[in-house]
Amino acid sequence: MPLFRKKTPTNLPLESQLQTLAAHGIALRPDRSIDELLDSWPREEYEAHPYSLLLLRLGGEVEDEPGGYLTDNVYSFDAECIEDCCDYRFTVERLAEIAGGDLPLQGVSDAVDIEARTAHIECQLDGRSHRFEPTVNDDWFDPAVIAWLGELLAARGSPRRYFLHDIGDQNIIIACITPAQANGLTKATGRRFLLLE
Repeated sequence: MPLFRKKTPTNLPLESQLQTLAAHGIALRPDRSIDELLDSWPREEYEAHPYSLLLLRLGGEVEDEPGGYLTDNVYSFDAECIEDCCDYRFTVERLAEIAGGDLPLQGVSDAVDIEARTAHIECQLDGRSHRFEPTVNDDWFDPAVIAWLGELLAARGSPRRYFLHDIGDQNIIIACITPAQANGLTKATGRRFLLLE
């Protein structure tokens, strides 16, 4: 564990958490509000579990109208999410979206056969075809998919990378930010943001 990490305080005001995240590249979208965060959990929950619960909510899809996401560069989802075709496609498209235009994938498609233990993802990027074959482990998402997308992102010269924020359960929280932003977040929050490669 790096020596510079500080212990995350408990009962940290929600607004302070949002300010710290925003200072390091993860901001609530301007058309979204704190009230939408409070639709999921009460303020006391966010403040008792600083940053992790907030990142989980920021990256999750909003089910109520108007839908969409609360931030542009974090995606969170349950790791047990691959059951059939289109599951990888949806996830890959969202991971491309949080890259802020640096990974303009087109024609994303997938095929998943859990019983045959086969899966593949195909897409176009800059006029070239790309294919990846995730490992099939029942309905578990293969995190190697994120590393593959990270390679495509790096090959295009983007300063952004995919970082995992591990909260110790089966939720996956991915931020697409620069290494400097990730280091700043780790220092400011006491939480780890691990480069996926």
